[in-house]
Amino acid sequence: MLHKITRAIPQPNYRLWLCFDDAVEGAADFSPTIQKGGVFSPMHDPEFFAQMHLHPSGRLISWPGELEFCADALWQDVQQHAAQPV
Repeated sequence: MLHKITRAIPQPNYRLWLCFDDAVEGAADFSPTIQKGGVFSPMHDPEFFAQMHLHPSGRLISWPGELEFCADALWQDVQQHAAQPV
């Protein structure tokens, strides 16, 4: 199944609140990705992070510089974090 993001809202601490077309919603944490550095280094700047863009197809979240994240991978991330005990 191809997942689509219907809404993406930047949150503190490099997270996005994501809503999907199948009613799944939750936070995706980009901190581990940003800590890898390299092409992801610009995302460490909160102003840059806030420039995220939801592609009209709902299949991608992107940032300037062609940083893109697939909706399916983000859906899995949200599902995994939702299943973990606090």
